[in-house]
Amino acid sequence: MLLGSANAADVHSLAKSALGATTLQGGEVTKKMAELMMGKAADVVQTLTDCSQNYNVAMDKIKFATAALEAKVFNDVKVGITTAMTEAQSCEDGFKGASPMTADNTKFSQLCSISLSIAELAKN
Repeated sequence: MLLGSANAADVHSLAKSALGATTLQGGEVTKKMAELMMGKAADVVQTLTDCSQNYNVAMDKIKFATAALEAKVFNDVKVGITTAMTEAQSCEDGFKGASPMTADNTKFSQLCSISLSIAELAKN
């Protein structure tokens, strides 16, 4: 079945699943940050702490987007997801030089982007 021929309920379910995968990835990123803090220099610990705060906001925004999807308030879905993406980028930008979080931040942002694209299809 082509996505274009899927009914709205199917696409809505797919968007919800994509947001669920994004939530799981955000949780994994948060766990990794806690592990990375062990035995690191104070400046790295501070940056990881800042990242953790970024991801707390990001995860709140994904929850907000999920609730908005359920309510079919698609503008709020977009706002929630794009804000979560901005928070992940802020985490990445906080590192001076190479970031130990690049792969994780990229994957989270990609899942956000996929979720946003599917949610856009669900509103039609």
